[in-house]
Amino acid sequence: MRGRPQPQDHLSQHSAERICDIRRGELVGRQLEEASLEFFGVLKQELELSLCNGSVRHVDLPLSLQGSCIKLDIYPHREGLWLILRDLSSRQAIEQQLRERDEILTMAEQSAGIGVWDIDLATQTVRGTQQFCRVMGLPPTEEALPIETTRRLRLPEDGERVAKGFRAILDNHAESFEMEYRIRRPDGEVRWIFGRGRLVRDVAGQPTRYSGIDIDVTERKSAEAALADLNQALEYLVLERTMALEAEMARRAEAEEQLHHVQKMETIGQLSGGLAHDFNNLLTVISGSVEAIERHLPDGDPRLRRFALAAKQGVERATALTNRLLSFARRQALEPKLLDINRLILGMSDLLHGTLGEAITAEMRLADDLPPVFVDPSQLETAILNLAVDARDAMPEGGRLTIETARASFAEMAPDPGEYVRIAVTDCGSGMSADTRARAFEPFFTTKQTGEDTGLSLAQVYGFIKQSGGHCRLDSDPGNGTTVIFYLASAYQHEEC
Repeated sequence: MRGRPQPQDHLSQHSAERICDIRRGELVGRQLEEASLEFFGVLKQELELSLCNGSVRHVDLPLSLQGSCIKLDIYPHREGLWLILRDLSSRQAIEQQLRERDEILTMAEQSAGIGVWDIDLATQTVRGTQQFCRVMGLPPTEEALPIETTRRLRLPEDGERVAKGFRAILDNHAESFEMEYRIRRPDGEVRWIFGRGRLVRDVAGQPTRYSGIDIDVTERKSAEAALADLNQALEYLVLERTMALEAEMARRAEAEEQLHHVQKMETIGQLSGGLAHDFNNLLTVISGSVEAIERHLPDGDPRLRRFALAAKQGVERATALTNRLLSFARRQALEPKLLDINRLILGMSDLLHGTLGEAITAEMRLADDLPPVFVDPSQLETAILNLAVDARDAMPEGGRLTIETARASFAEMAPDPGEYVRIAVTDCGSGMSADTRARAFEPFFTTKQTGEDTGLSLAQVYGFIKQSGGHCRLDSDPGNGTTVIFYLASAYQHEEC
């Protein structure tokens, strides 16, 4: 330092004493080496530079005296140097608090997914936090962005709704606004955003800024959608289960109705069978008596012979009626034989054509390779003929009678599952109502006028089929004709039994 003036301290401000925590008398007129300052090395270097260059120096000293932070300004002077020391500890403490607060706020924003924004309505620009940029999928920036930058991210179907809501705030002088909408980020990902904002006005009441927050609620919306799908699936399962239960209840009700019908038919059959049996016994006595009278009538009295013949014919008709009742009650004597159903039906062609008349066409649809059945041929012919007569009466204007045969297999047909031959006799008449259909197999039930029908034809068919080990059912609707279907067990099934 020899050959040029040495830097000496001429501090006289009391603030220097406070900053350095050294009294003025301890500094003035002393060499810097004797001042014992912590920042002596840096200070000496800066003083030498200022003396040599005559330049003003501004130095931040990262050192501390008793916890102080110092800002050093060096100004060259003709008599030496002016040193101005400023205590920056208070400002730095405030700045540190602000930084800590900003860090806490940033952590809170990131944890909650909240992005804060502020729109300048005059310049149509928006400033946002880093979290706001993350929510929108934009690069983090502290610069103001054109409002169009975020506006064009909204999906078209949501963008107009958001703009309309914002215009409503301006028009109605509302203070706040919130809405959910979707955006498409620059990377193409669609996200749900919940936005809430508050309009800021100047002293004149004019809107100047619009500040608020945006929250990414995509996960919540996905959870809501999943929950809605789950609720819909549960509702569908409940509906499906309800329908299944209703179907089961309907099936049980139908089964109970069928059981009730079977029990009723059994009861009627037992009653009619008992009456027919007793009545048949009486007819046997009457028939024998009429024959005895006929044998002892004198030859020269034709009048008495006519009376005897009328009595005999009446007994025969009554006997036929009792046989029908016995057939329904399944008490008639059957003579089952191994029988080819198709051959029997084909053999009845002439009889059926004569019975039906010219106005009704008989059509036969007979399946090939039917198994034989074990049944009484004459009773089966009578059953088919009775059905043909009923069909003729149901088609007074003419029509078509169809007789079909087919194989049928029932794994669960109660009480005898197995192989069956199906015979269906169908007319195109007026059909039956549900009430009529329910009583069709009852003896003496008829929809015809009194004296026109005994009401025993379907009952006789039903009784014969049941007595033969088969099953019988009837399908009919008003205006759609009637089909009587009966199933006779295959003879092979009888052999297995």
